[in-house]
Amino acid sequence: MFKLASVTNAVSWSVLSDLVWEKPSLGTPDANEQGANVLDQRANGMEQRAIGLKLFALALVLRWSFAWLFGTLLLPDSWGRYLPIADQLFDRWSGSVYDAPAYPFFLAIFDSIHFRAAFYVQGLLDALSVVIIYLIAFRLGLGRAARYVGLFFCIHAGSIMFANTALSETLFTSLTLMAIYMFLRLETRHHCLRLVPIGLICGLIVICRSNGFVLPVTIVAVMFITYPKKGRFACIIALLLSASLPAGLWRIYTHQESVESGVATGVGWQLLNNMAYFGLIDANTFPEDYQAKYTDFESLAKIRRMVSQDPTLTESKKNRIFGAVAWKNLKARPMGYLSSIPKAFLTPRHFVKDVTRLIAQEDRWRETAELARQNGRSQYMKPADNFTGRTFRVLYRFLRIITIIPGKIPILMFGCLVGIVLAWRTRRADLLLANMIAMAQFIGLTAILNPIDRYYYPFESLMVISLVASVLHFRSKNRVE
Repeated sequence: MFKLASVTNAVSWSVLSDLVWEKPSLGTPDANEQGANVLDQRANGMEQRAIGLKLFALALVLRWSFAWLFGTLLLPDSWGRYLPIADQLFDRWSGSVYDAPAYPFFLAIFDSIHFRAAFYVQGLLDALSVVIIYLIAFRLGLGRAARYVGLFFCIHAGSIMFANTALSETLFTSLTLMAIYMFLRLETRHHCLRLVPIGLICGLIVICRSNGFVLPVTIVAVMFITYPKKGRFACIIALLLSASLPAGLWRIYTHQESVESGVATGVGWQLLNNMAYFGLIDANTFPEDYQAKYTDFESLAKIRRMVSQDPTLTESKKNRIFGAVAWKNLKARPMGYLSSIPKAFLTPRHFVKDVTRLIAQEDRWRETAELARQNGRSQYMKPADNFTGRTFRVLYRFLRIITIIPGKIPILMFGCLVGIVLAWRTRRADLLLANMIAMAQFIGLTAILNPIDRYYYPFESLMVISLVASVLHFRSKNRVE
């Protein structure tokens, strides 16, 4: 039977000490041994808190310094999707089937305070995520190495950049790590009610980005493998029902308003776009009106604009059209599709690498800011001509060099695969969960031939933890031998 990692109760150390010392009589060897254990636990707990606070403070300073000096980075998805939807959200839902509601709601709520308030909150959430990464790493047995994993993501240039960009990565990552940590720290396997808040967070993750459904599915799989039969079904039902609540409420709202559901289910378009990127699309598989328009990957964007301007089609129907074209080509060229999977995996487009160097390339920053200005968002990005913080820019360039590692995804996924085997052999449910979540996301992204490294980012911390845990396990095994 798998054994979930035990955790510290949410009570004060003094109460915990009283509970531990209650059982044996004072002065006995058992009492002395347990007393020593309590002191060790207290020392470890204080050390964890100190490290966590230091990581949080450093992470917050780095993220808020970026916000103060450079403002909020806006990219096409920012001024083309999230911000316009958030502006109108309390009046009507203006998003499409490609747009999930959680992040626009997040922006809209804090925009009522100040137009940049949401991004300072993002910095706060990301700093908390650094602490959670450290705690997850510690709980998975990394020991002293956990602080270095936490430090790596504390100074991670991509993490600092995403925390100050109007994209859903930071919110999605924070909710995901929070749900994982809450599940790992469950003390018993029969408290169904304790799974309700975890399920609610999983539901928020799903309406933040559609691939978030992988998290509750993976948790259920781990519960099915590790929980005893007695009470297992009730716990799974409690998790799934609570996870379905946010999406269910959103479905009810959109149905009443007669608008698109907005659960970001544009998989058909994503698969077609990625297949076109790898040259797997035959023009004859498009509907007759669009066959002459398709010549290469670049022409696909024109076809999408033409389809989007058809007033007789809903976004769902448009997505089904794209999906049908992609499916026809996949069936016609299965070997071409399979041969493109390693290409998508091994040669992702370096979105994170390119975006993190914007503050070092004033011309590109100026171009990006001009696009934002043309879309009525000039107040977010500070002009490159007014850049200050020379010291911070030099520091950020250094952090970018040591944290943005080219070609890291294949290495991390190999470590994740090794971690799954290790977790199965050592019967570690906690390690199995962390690895399965990252692997499930990888399989899903690979299936649609995703070549963009941005979408791997929310699970990068779990992959790093898994890789370090595997390395430490084999090192300790070799020492024993």
